Amino acid sequence: MKDYIIIGSGIIGCLIAKELSKYQVDILVLEKENDVVNGQTVANSAIIHAGYDLKPGTLKAKLCVKGNAMYDDLEKELSIPLLKTGGLVVAKNEKELDDLKRIYDQAIQNGIKGVSIINQETLRKKEPHLKSSLVAALDLPTTKVTFPWQVAMAALTFAKANGAQIKTNAKVTNITYQNGMFQVEINDEEWIETMHIISCAGVFSDHIARMIENIIPYQILPRKGEYYVLDKRVKGLFQHVIYPLPN
Repeated sequence: MKDYIIIGSGIIGCLIAKELSKYQVDILVLEKENDVVNGQTVANSAIIHAGYDLKPGTLKAKLCVKGNAMYDDLEKELSIPLLKTGGLVVAKNEKELDDLKRIYDQAIQNGIKGVSIINQETLRKKEPHLKSSLVAALDLPTTKVTFPWQVAMAALTFAKANGAQIKTNAKVTNITYQNGMFQVEINDEEWIETMHIISCAGVFSDHIARMIENIIPYQILPRKGEYYVLDKRVKGLFQHVIYPLPN
């Protein structure tokens, strides 16, 4: 019997395991793949967003800003790579200035520290290789970049050192609940009992939720994106994360 079963060994599952391992509890992390940290954690932009474009007052906006600040503590605790690049949301012409001011107000409402609108001259000084016709930018000093795989592995190493267990090739195929305990079936054959389940299953989280509740009010529809990787010879061409205005 386990105190906690965490489903999924991506960056979220690993960081939760790390925090729980600070307490006297029995933790098991289940991963359906043959290795840990093998899903969305290794296929994303690695940007720690400031939260400027999120609707004020929403849980997502609050957690984005709070989570951004927590990475400064993680950098010290886990010795993870953390590039404090800052971010710039650029306005291409005068018509876009009103939208830039709108998202500035939104950023202020979300509690983002140090945010400001900079003019064309200041923008050119910060990023001289940007197109000279850009008229202004929203300066987001709290935007950061990290290496998500390394963050997850450092957190998982911490958790394992504190006694957490990891089980790979362990696909959750059923969950039942009886007498105040969850029973988790793995690979249609093995059952493990636990007091608590924390689902960190990424794009498969809705499948896990349906094992507990027949009707859930959402469905996850994954989307595939593309990235352009630049030649190493242009390394250092830009110093910030550069965003267009959100549409």
